[in-house]
Amino acid sequence: MDWFRAIAHLLRTLGRGICIITGASKGFGHALAHEAGSILLLVARSEALLQELKQELQSFTEEQQLVVRCIAVDLSTREGVHETVMVAKQEAVNEMDHVLLINNAGSLGDISQFASFTDLDKALPSWVLYCTAKAARKMMFNVLAEEEPNVKVLSYSPGPMDTEMQKDIQSISGTSAATMENVAIFDSPGKGRGLKATKEFWAGDVIFSEPSFAAVVFDSLAERICHSCFRRQDKLQRCGQCKFAHYCDRTCQRAGWAEHKQECGAIKAYGKIPNENIRLVARIMWRIDKEGCVVSDMQLTTLDELEDHIPDMQEDELQELKVDIHNFLDYWPRTSKQHTIDVISHIFGVVNCNGFTVSDQRGLQAVGVGLFPNLCLVNHDCWPNCTVILNHGKIEIRSLGKISEGEELTIAYVDYLNLSEERQRLLKTQYFFDCTCEHCKNHLKDDLKLGGKEEDGVKPPEEQVKEATDYCFQMMEKMDKARLNADYHEVVKICKECVAKTEPILAETHIYQLRIWSTLSEVQAYLQYFNDAADYSRKMVDGYVKLYHPNNAALGMSAMRAGVTHWQAGEIEVGHGMICKAYAILMVTHGPTHPITKDLEAMRMQTEMELRMFKQNEYVYHSMRDAALQNKPMAMMHEPRSMEEGIKNLFHRRK
Repeated sequence: MDWFRAIAHLLRTLGRGICIITGASKGFGHALAHEAGSILLLVARSEALLQELKQELQSFTEEQQLVVRCIAVDLSTREGVHETVMVAKQEAVNEMDHVLLINNAGSLGDISQFASFTDLDKALPSWVLYCTAKAARKMMFNVLAEEEPNVKVLSYSPGPMDTEMQKDIQSISGTSAATMENVAIFDSPGKGRGLKATKEFWAGDVIFSEPSFAAVVFDSLAERICHSCFRRQDKLQRCGQCKFAHYCDRTCQRAGWAEHKQECGAIKAYGKIPNENIRLVARIMWRIDKEGCVVSDMQLTTLDELEDHIPDMQEDELQELKVDIHNFLDYWPRTSKQHTIDVISHIFGVVNCNGFTVSDQRGLQAVGVGLFPNLCLVNHDCWPNCTVILNHGKIEIRSLGKISEGEELTIAYVDYLNLSEERQRLLKTQYFFDCTCEHCKNHLKDDLKLGGKEEDGVKPPEEQVKEATDYCFQMMEKMDKARLNADYHEVVKICKECVAKTEPILAETHIYQLRIWSTLSEVQAYLQYFNDAADYSRKMVDGYVKLYHPNNAALGMSAMRAGVTHWQAGEIEVGHGMICKAYAILMVTHGPTHPITKDLEAMRMQTEMELRMFKQNEYVYHSMRDAALQNKPMAMMHEPRSMEEGIKNLFHRRK
């Protein structure tokens, strides 16, 4: 944003003075107000929005001396201009170095009073008038700069930006990307309400996207994750008022202010930080109070219509609910609209069983929880036809294969790698329903997930398989303890001991065997034992291929990791092949604009170039690679995360 940086630099370097910003309540004027200093006169027609901006500025400029005056006038009238000039004169003092006017104006309203002028040279009713006006405007500023050498003139032309006016233009012209015309609500047999496709879709199609109704960062990551964009950053800026919310920079802080504004005051008054469930419920209720239960024409259901499953809760869950409600009532400001216990309980119940796990910018770690009303209408299937991914702040429902018109849309609430019995238990405990899909009814692939290794058509005795399975489970418990203590060499020792005993007995699709291989490959890559890590990662992917849906996101991510590990081990041909396989899957599950897909595309291009070099002259390739690795330290892998930190389930449940 070169134009914005230029203006911001000018505002910071001119010294002490009066800055008058017109159109300050929204869009560009609103953004520029954050960069001005000294005495700031905000001019717009909306008194309420100006006061909101004034309060917002106070939270951003806690340690700065900034005088903010709001002038609610209409500058298209003589009276409005006169009042603005009078206030500016009253605020002027001898110490002022300059008076700066930022004339930020635009309108989508009735301009009939100016029609007699614009009609003089109108050719066609199209954007030519807009473009011509921009050209004339540029020339006007050029001439003004020549005629008034003592006046600094800066003309900015930012182009289309995501302002309130731009949203209005999109809604008028029908160019808004958010649409729910691809789906329709219907009564799904045995499931209640669901969504079905209104047209045919193919693998990788985005059926619909949806921003969150509200979202918050996990308590444990509050100081490491931006509370606006949910990115992980080493250095975050803290809110000057509540000292709790953290942001990448002022841009993120401004973007998140609408949601944080009331939360900020509530936290200051409360004196402590409520848990993530309470913070999310509060944000939801503040938004309902401000905008109503339906905040967009694209929202298919209200929160009142969503199930809370409070009657299905266990006694310990009900007790936790009571504690949360009690703490919520202490936290909820007396100045905000008061709600009944039933309403508050319902929202807590909805969050409890419909809160969606929000991932970081790479899609690799769960960092928060949010509520997406339309997503709540998509029912579960253990072998679904859709997947859901968070991409640039919105969830996307993407097709995993061909979906016919009228076919129900389904996603997987739990990982298919679990046995059918375990999936049933998780679904009943967390989501209060019994799954009746074909994979659960017929226990499909359960025999592979706990099977023995077949050699020459002969499998080991069931008793021997069970003994190896039990031993593997015990070793995994030891492995998890060592991993939580960050004793990674001990993790490798435990895993290798387990592999030596169980690998000759258990099938390559055995879920315990797969978990051991997965852990070994990840930890050894972190310790830079790339050759061993590559072997185990390849075994892991081979097992996943026989269990997962061909376009499963977990399969794609595992293939990506295996491909990178093989590349690090110098096995460029195998590595490139796995990266290409991963790229094909993630293009379906994540799409081309997702950050992880972009990273993978860069890897694919790099390995393709290296593979071409390798085939032309293998000796030269290895010589160049060894020289590069000796001159530049190999970047270490990210520290392995425990299973608890990963994204295990689609929806977030309080533990």
